[in-house]
Amino acid sequence: MADSTNLSDLKLKIIQRQQERLGKNAQNASQLQDRFLESRLAGLEQAAALFQLQAAAVEGGSPVSFAAPQRPQKPAVYTYEQLDEFGRGDIVRCLGPAYAVYNGRRTPRIPNTDLLVMSRVTAIQGQRFNPAAGGEIEVEYDVPLKAWYFEDNSYPTIPYSIYMEIALQPCGFLSAHLGTQLLFPEQDYFFRNLDGETCLLKQLDLRGRTITTHASLLKTMVSGKQIIQSFKFSLSVEDGEPIFEGSSVFGFFPPEAMAAQIGRDSGQETLPQYEQPGQSMTGSRILLDQSPFYRAEIGRPFYRLPDGKLKLLKEVFVSPAGGQEKKGYSYANKPVDRQDWFYACHFYGDPVMPGSLGVEAILEALQAFALQQDLGQGLTNPHFELVPGEAMEWKYRGQILQSHKMMKLEVHLTRLESTPGQVLLMGNASLWADRIRIYELKNTGIRLVEG
Repeated sequence: MADSTNLSDLKLKIIQRQQERLGKNAQNASQLQDRFLESRLAGLEQAAALFQLQAAAVEGGSPVSFAAPQRPQKPAVYTYEQLDEFGRGDIVRCLGPAYAVYNGRRTPRIPNTDLLVMSRVTAIQGQRFNPAAGGEIEVEYDVPLKAWYFEDNSYPTIPYSIYMEIALQPCGFLSAHLGTQLLFPEQDYFFRNLDGETCLLKQLDLRGRTITTHASLLKTMVSGKQIIQSFKFSLSVEDGEPIFEGSSVFGFFPPEAMAAQIGRDSGQETLPQYEQPGQSMTGSRILLDQSPFYRAEIGRPFYRLPDGKLKLLKEVFVSPAGGQEKKGYSYANKPVDRQDWFYACHFYGDPVMPGSLGVEAILEALQAFALQQDLGQGLTNPHFELVPGEAMEWKYRGQILQSHKMMKLEVHLTRLESTPGQVLLMGNASLWADRIRIYELKNTGIRLVEG
């Protein structure tokens, strides 16, 4: 038992040491010492985890989930400190003197603080200031053991929005490194994601692990002073196991082009099905703050909606027989609050709600549908999970700005399938900024499984 106590204490010390290192953002002065400590303690950490797993098996309890020890860091081409400068500081300190032309001006940035999910750039290729030649990037992200999105999610898995950010942020950084915006240095560009397709390949516990993103710039097209670029990307963990992949398109737009955005319906005002005149849809309207959906049941701690920074909805309407295919329909809305946390993180000098969080809000509307219909009733300890192997497509033709009044969305279910140990919900969705439909998603979904 003394050995067990010592190993447990050692495990705690290891985790505390990792958290302290992450909290200091891997400062250059301590990196060598950290690597030395990690390499010496990794074997002991594995021994402690093995001992506790064996003890749990002997006692008949559930094994404790342990994060795999991190591999030694690769040398950084761009450090976290430089990435942070690009996110919210002096762009020259990250990308060099050629970018001094943007001093005192707004320029495309990457997300910062809570939404910055890159720890270091470990490799980058391409001819600088010639984005037409393409390029490649490798980025590592050290997933914190207690990231805010684990704490705020209803179950400690990475939300889809964060997978999207881990995949897409390296694309934006590669574009900036290659000097895309310097093709027209006099322009004050807005940088926006336009569309893409992603697929979660495998659901893993990624707490305390390192995710590596490989991204490639495939094509750069210039029309007038608008610049469109397409990318592909893949995410893997320490042993090279792929977990997420996809492709996406981004654009650099002058202010006049942004002002002329017309949404997904050619500038026409449209309404969600729930709001259309004469619509008589049978269902239940739920004010979420007055519902039990944020409070877990006794013995079922994960059967609830996300909270905290992931609390993205105010009101939901659920129709079990509604929607375009009569398989179910969920409508939701939320008043726009110009003080919402994500505006300060995305982007510096250009506050806009991340498209990834719009996707997250749509998935939460599906979760609310499942809770209202109690689709987890056949499971002992259900929790919500993303669906591996299903490719989701999206198109963005606008954004939620601080000046908007209301975000609205709807999901038309295309599949509602119950099999032993799982309930699957898939659908097609749209999202509105006030009365203009700006996002369209195809084949997005969640599932309920045993916790």
